[in-house]
Amino acid sequence: MSSATRPPRPLLAGGLLGLALLALGAGCPARTPPPEGRPNVVLIVADDLGWADVGWHRDAAGPASFTPRLDRLAAGALRLERFYAQPVCSPTRAALLTGRDPMRIGLQYSVVRPWTEGGLSEDEVLLSEVLGAAGYRTGAVGKWHLGHRAPGLRPLARGFDTFYGHLTSAVDYFTHEYAGIHDWQRDGEPLREEGYATDLLAAEAAAFVRAAASAGDGRPFFLYLPFGAPHAPLQADAARLERFAHVEDPDRRAFVAMVAALDEGVGRVLDALEEASVADDTVVVFLSDNGGDPSLGADNGPLRGGKGTTFEGGVRVPALLRYGAGGAPAGDVEAVLSATDVFPTVLGLCGVEPPEGVELDGRDAWPVLAGRADAPPRELGFAVEHRKWSEAALLAGRWKLVRVFRPPWQDPVDHLFDLAADPGETRDVAADHPDRVAELRARLAAFRARHPRDGLRYSRRAPEDFEPPDDWAR
Repeated sequence: MSSATRPPRPLLAGGLLGLALLALGAGCPARTPPPEGRPNVVLIVADDLGWADVGWHRDAAGPASFTPRLDRLAAGALRLERFYAQPVCSPTRAALLTGRDPMRIGLQYSVVRPWTEGGLSEDEVLLSEVLGAAGYRTGAVGKWHLGHRAPGLRPLARGFDTFYGHLTSAVDYFTHEYAGIHDWQRDGEPLREEGYATDLLAAEAAAFVRAAASAGDGRPFFLYLPFGAPHAPLQADAARLERFAHVEDPDRRAFVAMVAALDEGVGRVLDALEEASVADDTVVVFLSDNGGDPSLGADNGPLRGGKGTTFEGGVRVPALLRYGAGGAPAGDVEAVLSATDVFPTVLGLCGVEPPEGVELDGRDAWPVLAGRADAPPRELGFAVEHRKWSEAALLAGRWKLVRVFRPPWQDPVDHLFDLAADPGETRDVAADHPDRVAELRARLAAFRARHPRDGLRYSRRAPEDFEPPDDWAR
């Protein structure tokens, strides 16, 4: 992409003074002041949260909720009941921040691993860059997981004024290490501090909100808050484990305690918005980056499958949107929505034009959410690779085709589901609708053909010449 179509990169407030400089307005480039009335934006991403791991989905799935703050948010929000992510972490994050299918941008099939040279291409324009160019303060707090081995792939080069958290995935919640290597930083500098990771991220996010809201210059803010919880490793603090001692399965107990920490963290950010008197003027979006992993304590019931699959339990995720000043009443939204829709929807609510020359796959969903338009027909594709199998799926209206590839790779198994009648994908009707299977198979093949040849593919092992750093921040 040419420099003429890319929003300008922001200058960065670095080091331990980054948040203080942010509050004072220092370290930021000269930007056109945004018009009065543009909302703030807080985009919160849970990691591997299951469909039935939130209270508003547990009436028929299990006992009392352990997510009271999220449930309170849900009660006053638009509950996006047909919101689709991707089967694993990095593809969904790429979709959220670009508004483009990860298949198109080469991040569909796998996650960014420690030895991955690339990540989310520097040619892609991120939501943070567009909002930053429009005058927004921008901060990222949490798990990045979109590329780390080149400076141009990291948050401070992608439109964020500040970054606090970790670049890789599955960081130890207490030592803040990944694969035995420290991965905790502020603005590119290693930061060693004690504390449970989820609690530290929540405290930092709340501080960002308070600082940005009290700056006094009228500039709105964008906070991207991708928590690492409740992704493995299964680690919770002693007090929360004791609180859920009645949960018999030890993995489920730890997972629930981690979800409770996530819930409390979201509550701290919501409280900061209330205390700063900006809650009604803030668009809050909450979602999980993929379904939960049942082998690690998550619950996706009654949906089939989980993280790493293209079945509903892997890609249909809990999601909410609240915007008090927007005027849309709270309630369930059954329209099919995608992670790619977040980018254009947020820009529309903020009165910011999409980047020139960028072809978006997502749609501005606000007219549908606000009840001013009917949901248009939607077709969504999904795919993922693993060591011993891969999957691809196409959702088109009420129909969903899932193709599972196992050795021998040339003989995939096709599954067809009528989601209108069978949202739990319990009845495979492929044999009853061979023409429908053939039609969707061709459209799925066209979707997969968009993947660039040099795009990221599954890689289980590090290359022989890979040398891990002394610190992931470096």
